[in-house]
Amino acid sequence: MSSDLVVVGNGRHSTVLKSVYSAKLHNARCVVDADMKRSDHELYVWAIGDQKARENIVTQKPWALFATLHSLTLDDDSMPVLGEGTVVMQQCLFEPKVVVGRHCLINTRVQIHHDCRIGDFVNIGPGAILLGGVHVESGVMIGAGSIVRENVRVAATVGMGSVVTKNVHRLSWGRPAAPSYQPWCWYKPIDFIHMKRLLGHNQRYSNGGPLVTRLAQEIPIRFRSTSMEAIPVSSGTAALHLMVAIQLELNVDLSRGIAVSAFGFPSVLQGNWRSLVKICDMDPVHGGPLLSEGKDATPAVVCLTNPFGYVVDLSYYREYCRAHNCQLWMDNAATPLALSMDGRNVCDLADATMVSLHETKPLGRGEGGLLLVPTKLASVARRLINFGFSEDRQRISVHGNNWKMSDFAAAAILTHWHSSWERIVAYNRANWDQVRAVPPFQKPTSSLMSCLFEHRQERPHKEVHYYYTPLDNRKICPNAWAFYDAHQCVPFHDNNNHVH
Repeated sequence: MSSDLVVVGNGRHSTVLKSVYSAKLHNARCVVDADMKRSDHELYVWAIGDQKARENIVTQKPWALFATLHSLTLDDDSMPVLGEGTVVMQQCLFEPKVVVGRHCLINTRVQIHHDCRIGDFVNIGPGAILLGGVHVESGVMIGAGSIVRENVRVAATVGMGSVVTKNVHRLSWGRPAAPSYQPWCWYKPIDFIHMKRLLGHNQRYSNGGPLVTRLAQEIPIRFRSTSMEAIPVSSGTAALHLMVAIQLELNVDLSRGIAVSAFGFPSVLQGNWRSLVKICDMDPVHGGPLLSEGKDATPAVVCLTNPFGYVVDLSYYREYCRAHNCQLWMDNAATPLALSMDGRNVCDLADATMVSLHETKPLGRGEGGLLLVPTKLASVARRLINFGFSEDRQRISVHGNNWKMSDFAAAAILTHWHSSWERIVAYNRANWDQVRAVPPFQKPTSSLMSCLFEHRQERPHKEVHYYYTPLDNRKICPNAWAFYDAHQCVPFHDNNNHVH
């Protein structure tokens, strides 16, 4: 008794399939996988392009029988071996000794030359050409118009229009095809014409030129910062050291130390921080330094590290600092645009905040940094970054240094902002649902993510980093080490197309 054919899939692919095989499928009904029933007189035909979906259905319904569908009219020597459920569309070319596995889709005008071996659940896109002796492993997709050289093994997806000249083990595309790889940093085109226009003819490319002033003037609008004044400096580390220098210049008593979580960057162990820093274990609930109670344990400053666009429990630390009459600083090196519930930049919630403009940061270009301070401290900060010279240049502060940003660096950063700011912010906004809180770090109302935390796992197609290596040993800082050991950082951007 002949079996009735039933098309699995009810989308556009089923329409095309029934059109191509109108004689065989004229009266065939279309069903979705939920409607598939055990039957002794029905054979199913695939009209689902997603090979993973096909595989899942076969796993869930092992009793289902599938027809092999083709319109080939070859002699016995040239006829390929086609596995159960494989569908071959029109105008395909097969040479002798070709074996195709189960539940494959061989699309329109595909050429498969002699001695090729195709695994199960494979998709080969329209117009693709496989030369002699190619071995395609199960579950692989070869994009439309691709050409695969003879005797090559394909074990991962090949993008459309690629030319494959050697074995493929991970997602690849291009001419010749090369592995896809998502690098750590955003793709940042350099508009040299705009940069030259910014620099103009003033020839003042060294420290403290007009473009540094322009950079500072753009900060309040771009950063939504209303209560702080921006001091551009040569690096994020310079901004951190300037934080301390301002306090020392004003004779503020820092003898009780600066409390910092061990989950942070080593700059806080260096320079003028070295004798003041108090490394604490990570608070497993609040994310910043694990603070001790008691008058003698209260630090002069609590410095929070808000990593990569995430934030710690800001409300807790603000209340702590208010109750204990100590300053609140923020190391927001990679968190320049995190917004609080009231729409303010979290940088405004501290007594001082640093931001890095290093190349690895989405808003960075080359090297640079910002210190955000109340306006009353801005003049002191500007003196200290200029070697500590007084306004009449008759006195020098021992707390000063050459921390100024050059106009050339400012031009590079401004050029990047003018060409890429909207693209970067738009990507974060469009992909915000991918961001999850990673306790103890919180997901703010919105932010500009430098990367994403995730549990440690293999990521062969991404550049993975492990941050931050705790700043003290495991015995003293077990919480920081436990988080570090369990997590990794992966890129969060759209530019894997730009680097192979």
